[in-house]
Amino acid sequence: MTQKKHPIVIDEKSGEILTNMRATPVHKMPEIPAAYRRGKAGQQLEILFRVMWFKNHPALATLYMGINEFGTLYCYLNGWYYTFDSQEFKDQLTKIAIQDLGMADLAPKVIDNTFILLRTNTHLWFKDAEIVTNPSIRVIDQRHYYIGYALQPGNVIPLLPLPQNNSPFPQGVFVPTGAKWPQYAQHYDDFSSQTLINARANAIAYTTNLLQLINQIGVPDKLGMITLASLVHTLIGKQHLLVEITGNNEAHGLTVFKTIKALIDDTLEPSKPLPKKLEQVMRYGFNEYLISFVLHTYKKMNEDVQAGIIEFLDGTAIVAAQPKAKYSTLCRLKRPMLIKAPESVITLPALYQRTVSLHLPENCVFVPSAHIDLALIDNARIELLRLTQLVSHTIYPSFCQSQVPYTVDIYGFDNMQGFIRLGCEISYLIHGTPQKFVDEFIEWSNQNAFLRLDNNDSAYLVYLWAKDHPGVSVTQSLKEWLNELDYYAQGEGVSLEILSPRKFGADLKQAHSLLQDLGVKCVSHGRSKRLSEWTFEVDPQIGINKSIVVNFNHNPVLQGISAAYV
Repeated sequence: MTQKKHPIVIDEKSGEILTNMRATPVHKMPEIPAAYRRGKAGQQLEILFRVMWFKNHPALATLYMGINEFGTLYCYLNGWYYTFDSQEFKDQLTKIAIQDLGMADLAPKVIDNTFILLRTNTHLWFKDAEIVTNPSIRVIDQRHYYIGYALQPGNVIPLLPLPQNNSPFPQGVFVPTGAKWPQYAQHYDDFSSQTLINARANAIAYTTNLLQLINQIGVPDKLGMITLASLVHTLIGKQHLLVEITGNNEAHGLTVFKTIKALIDDTLEPSKPLPKKLEQVMRYGFNEYLISFVLHTYKKMNEDVQAGIIEFLDGTAIVAAQPKAKYSTLCRLKRPMLIKAPESVITLPALYQRTVSLHLPENCVFVPSAHIDLALIDNARIELLRLTQLVSHTIYPSFCQSQVPYTVDIYGFDNMQGFIRLGCEISYLIHGTPQKFVDEFIEWSNQNAFLRLDNNDSAYLVYLWAKDHPGVSVTQSLKEWLNELDYYAQGEGVSLEILSPRKFGADLKQAHSLLQDLGVKCVSHGRSKRLSEWTFEVDPQIGINKSIVVNFNHNPVLQGISAAYV
């Protein structure tokens, strides 16, 4: 059997292939089904299939076909990575068949049938030597030793400091070509050491677009550092978190949701409904890094799904790569997650402790996602990657020396330590002090505790009043209290007009233990009457029995921040 340009000789008895490039027989390949052998198309298929598999043709000299631990098939050809059955790779293969193998009159279905044969014989593919935990997505994670972001195919930006004389992304790491590569991929951005040094000296000048974008999408000022820390932690955190966007303004929630998704991983349509079964949730992990779901109406999440998501965040979830196959590859998946809902869908305490809830008040001013300049998002993404590099050089001191004149002691936030340390460093880089993040995080933690209560605005308003009145004991009628709390209600976009005395009493009873932990004691003097009196006693110091202590030291050596916690 021959073809026009480069002859391929097949031993008729053994079925082994001999070429002018390789004079010794190679391993016997599986027999092509007889149904594919009929006529000219069958002959072309046999040539193409054999040349592809044995890779002994000059046009395919750089072809590498691999299968990773997830069962994902990918190909590396001429310095580019492709999904195995992507249209881009089919186009490349068709081009080789026509231009280099002389099949100018390529029969229909030849390429498709070649793909069928290769897919059904995956044991012929090379196995990855490296464990790749994030195939086919933008963020590439190699056992947390190397983490990189694919700016474009073949251009991966390392997000962690890399040891010298070590290739950051060995062959076998898949970079997606099917992603929506935006305009920023067309021009060069300098991620050199000197740029990082300059950015560390004046980080706010190197995050102008990122901060502007966060302001445009209406993230409240009291959540600015929390949001930035969430973005960076999503990229390099060792134990992922669930980011949950809540609020009654549907358009605002979707704007923040879509913007976060676009910054981290814009490869798929983000507005997917939350599946009822964990297996369906996990299947998305093979196609996207930041798994995202949208709930337009309030509905609690199944507790079995919540328990599975915790394993998903930790990387202990075991998933079948090909669930319908006779022999399916079992593998572990580790992904961060993003959910948008009117109210929190989390009920499991263990998952609640791994969730960053961004609650958006109804009175926030924002630019709708359709009106946000795409160039602003692209530039903000570049700045986010650079900020992540800056932070990683601090929290991974074993790779390089960093000078940070403070230490952080964390009490009571066992599942948030890595997140807090990232936030402190981001705050230090941008504002010159970690205290900005610390104050924001403590306030967020307290507010979040109230948001976990069932339809209870009254208790949070009392807490806000108590913060402004430490060390006092005040007794007033309910009517007087509602007039005083109205100031705080307006700031939170809450209406007190329909709040009945019975509901007010029930709210404070539900939040009794939480308010007491914060240092606020509420005592009722009478039954459910509009004129009944309430006494609020406030401790001299308001705060939950959890704390973050920042210690500035004279010796500017990094202490108390370890990669083991991130």
